[in-house]
Amino acid sequence: MKRLFVAVAAFALAAGIASAQDMSAAVETFNMGAQTLESRAP
Repeated sequence: MKRLFVAVAAFALAAGIASAQDMSAAVETFNMGAQTLESRAP
């Protein structure tokens, strides 16, 4: 189950970065994804 959450988070992060229009938006998206992964860790 944990692998599923990590895979979904990684996919969402990649999609967010790919669709970002500028570097600051990509960095913000990356940071939000990293915080989400940290909050899911046991």
